[in-house]
Amino acid sequence: MGLVAERLPSIIRFEKGQITRNVKPGFRHTERSVTAAERALALRPDYPPAVLTMGSIEYQRRRQNEGRRLFLSLLSLPDDDCDIREIIDVAGSFLIRSKKYADGLDLFRGTVERFPDRANLYQGLGCCAAHEGFHDEAVAAYEKALALEPNRQDLTNDLGWSLYESGRLERAREVLIRAVSMDSSDELAR
Repeated sequence: MGLVAERLPSIIRFEKGQITRNVKPGFRHTERSVTAAERALALRPDYPPAVLTMGSIEYQRRRQNEGRRLFLSLLSLPDDDCDIREIIDVAGSFLIRSKKYADGLDLFRGTVERFPDRANLYQGLGCCAAHEGFHDEAVAAYEKALALEPNRQDLTNDLGWSLYESGRLERAREVLIRAVSMDSSDELAR
């Protein structure tokens, strides 16, 4: 890590492909952690882990516009300090868990445009598109993900359900049968 990263508070670190957040339970500790994250972002507003941390904090504070702005700003950051694709995927996963599918859709749309070679990013796009009712976009996203990683049962399953939701029942049936044959223990595929 560089000199600036060494000065960042321990709340955020990105080392060897791992994002680490050290937040201790309890209001007093949480308040200090948020203050530390705010200082980290002020110190280095282009440091992706700081942007990720403050973006998620803003969503939790119910400041959705500010969280959205921070997460979308990740799309313009360079890939210098860390794997920005992984940071963006973590932000998108946070949005999916928080059921902020419209914001996740915008984030993943921009991300696959910048990084069209990552199946997991298309998977996030497909998930958000499906939840927002854009079933054709979800199908297209899962097809692209499967083109990149054709042996992933979870992507095959997701494609099958998206085909079902889009009304393409015969193809959905074929794809879901293939998903079950890939892993018959998967309850969602059956």
